[in-house]
Amino acid sequence: MGNTAGYFPVEPTVSCDSAPGSEYVGAYGLSLRGIISQHSLLQSRPEWPVWHLKWHQDPSTGPATQEESWSDDRAVVAVQPAGRAVLERATSLTTWLTPVLPSPEAMVHPLLASTAVVVAQWLGRASFHAGAIAVEGRVWGILGERGMGKTSTLLGAHRAGITVITDDVLVVDGEIAYSGPRCLDLRGDAAKRFDCGRPLGIVGTRDRWRLDLPPAPPTLPFAGWVVLQWEQSVHVEPLGAGPRLTALAANRGLRVPGIDIPGLLDLVARPAVVFSRPRNWAQLDGALAMLLEVLSQT
Repeated sequence: MGNTAGYFPVEPTVSCDSAPGSEYVGAYGLSLRGIISQHSLLQSRPEWPVWHLKWHQDPSTGPATQEESWSDDRAVVAVQPAGRAVLERATSLTTWLTPVLPSPEAMVHPLLASTAVVVAQWLGRASFHAGAIAVEGRVWGILGERGMGKTSTLLGAHRAGITVITDDVLVVDGEIAYSGPRCLDLRGDAAKRFDCGRPLGIVGTRDRWRLDLPPAPPTLPFAGWVVLQWEQSVHVEPLGAGPRLTALAANRGLRVPGIDIPGLLDLVARPAVVFSRPRNWAQLDGALAMLLEVLSQT
């Protein structure tokens, strides 16, 4: 994130009042108020910090290539396909500035993700671009660069009856991991193969098929990490401390130079495995069975 010039608010053209009961919804360890759908969100916990969400129309906002900014009090984050999110720490407020009102599905994901990672940093929590699953009541973060099979791994886990904790952003606070929205966004090949997910059209920068997930606990104990890679055969092997650190740094949620990941040393010390498998849908279930067996014993 670089520096950005001043923020010029415009008049709202949509009510930001919460829908009945929406003051009790949340995700990523935040209790959410304002213009946010209850669908796909969690029952928030009383101790969760309250964070407000608003939208303003800004027809002048172009493609999401503008500069971003970060400080201990305020952040400006570009959002796709056009617009920005302005976060103010003092008022616990995110304002989305976009040319048109985002759909409720887009607000839940991916727009909410930028608020999750920025506020997590302000609260001293770590955030990662990662999925997560719960195995025997403990959360394992799933790390992988784009194209490494993160979504297919999460989909396979869901089909095997494993609770998916989060799709794309994992927030961890010491011993605790927070659940994300109850949805998993698929690409067309996965949705077609397994005949699942409802088409949303283009959300952000790509076509999405959204699979609704069952409820999950708002928080669970955090166990460790699974790092994905492609190989010709299936392997689940321990990952050393050095590669663990590299994987966490490469997948950090807030990519701001000079900003540390809260609790990094403890997170690096957590157990971690490399999960290798072929790029072959037919072998996904068997590979996942091997991974789950290892995680249950770790």
